[in-house]
Amino acid sequence: MLDHVTREAAEAIEEMIKSGDVMIVQFRSMGGAVHDTPRDRMAWSHRTQNFSVLAASARSYETRLAAHWGKLYPLLNGMYLSFETDTDPARLLDAFPEPALTRLRQLKAEWDPDEVFNRNFNIPPAR
Repeated sequence: MLDHVTREAAEAIEEMIKSGDVMIVQFRSMGGAVHDTPRDRMAWSHRTQNFSVLAASARSYETRLAAHWGKLYPLLNGMYLSFETDTDPARLLDAFPEPALTRLRQLKAEWDPDEVFNRNFNIPPAR
């Protein structure tokens, strides 16, 4: 997610597009009703960002895409987990900033303590 398309973000995205390493770059406008919902009303609490940015490529270009995305990553503010392929548990905080992640972990402990639902991005239950 991007709050704003700054010069630095635009240059990183331009480099990504011009590299030939990325097959798709997509911007989705955020705002409107998304911004009307208070961030503590649901798990997905990204309510200030103006753009969702997605980039994808062929499997053989994954490493190259990751290098480009690494330049853009520090400029991002949150993410929509369903579009993410990096399943590193550290990404959970990008998707669910506190206190949302703690709340989700508490719900997981109550409703799925045995972690039956543990695929994709597992949210470990609170202990």
